[in-house]
Amino acid sequence: MNRAIAWMFTLLLITFLVACGRSQNTAQSVTTQSAHAMQLNNAPSSAAQATEASQASAAQATEASQASAAQATEASQANAAQSANVSQLAELLPPSLIATPISSLGDPVRGKNLFIPCSGCHSTSTEVLLGPGLAGLFSAQGPVLPEGVDYNGLLPNGKERSEENVAEWIRSGGAGSIGYMPPHNLDDQQMADLLAFLRTLK
Repeated sequence: MNRAIAWMFTLLLITFLVACGRSQNTAQSVTTQSAHAMQLNNAPSSAAQATEASQASAAQATEASQASAAQATEASQANAAQSANVSQLAELLPPSLIATPISSLGDPVRGKNLFIPCSGCHSTSTEVLLGPGLAGLFSAQGPVLPEGVDYNGLLPNGKERSEENVAEWIRSGGAGSIGYMPPHNLDDQQMADLLAFLRTLK
């Protein structure tokens, strides 16, 4: 009798353990399936995010390309305008007046301040004071001279109007048909600044 009870107890225990094992397997299977389902549900979202990121990158690349193209166009137009201006100058001015070896290194704002001591004898327009107004000094016609005075487009010392010769005349001074030009001791940078300012006088 005791053996029969023991065997029945053992069978019940084995049945219980088998049932528990199946329950755990089922739970693990459900968990795994749920995880797969979540991954599948998240997949469309990830794909959408990837698509949005790709579209954003493409839009940025397009904008950058358009900006670069616009800058290149502006630079090309500026170069074309500058070339046209140089070409027009070349038709109107002799090479000595086109060349800017000194004033290209100068600052016209500083040159304007340097011109202040000169304003007692020279105006920045065509008005004649003690000396001629310096508007048009580097133009084809040259500055406006007092009535009856004609330097034939040259400087009072007979040299052509070039930056080098104007600089020499300012530094050395001398007598002309109008009067006496006192010398002015300017260093190279000051001369470059002054000539850059004189270049702006039209």
